[in-house]
Amino acid sequence: MSTSSAKAYAPDRDYDVFFSYASVDDEPRLPSRDETRWVTYFRQCLVTAVDRKLRRKGSVKVFWDRKELASSNAPLTPALESVLDETAVFVAIASAGYLHPECWCNLERKHFLAGLGDTAEKRAAQRRLWIILIGDIPTAEWQEAFFPDVKAQIYL
Repeated sequence: MSTSSAKAYAPDRDYDVFFSYASVDDEPRLPSRDETRWVTYFRQCLVTAVDRKLRRKGSVKVFWDRKELASSNAPLTPALESVLDETAVFVAIASAGYLHPECWCNLERKHFLAGLGDTAEKRAAQRRLWIILIGDIPTAEWQEAFFPDVKAQIYL
């Protein structure tokens, strides 16, 4: 588990960004070459872009958990629940692996979404969930996992 040392940019939050991903999606593309890890590279690029936008390095506090979670049947720890509750933006790197029923990410995603409110309008109004789709995932599949009650999409 790692976090940046920065103070959170978002007011009243301990973390600005929580990255949720399936560990299989961050396997190195080339053996022994960490720079070929897709999720790691994406995270670095996103944080750098935010730093540039805010005009300072280390502008956001990121929660990044690199440990391999072996059991998807175990409940979330109180510490991880607290991190999720105190995070401004949840970035879901959604893939077939991420949406697999046994993936630990399901617990993170469900906990974070539950904290956003009990209606689609309340959840959408907060704009605190970013879904990054990797791979060919049918719309109905990822939409069911995140917002089953939302029936429309906007493409920009």
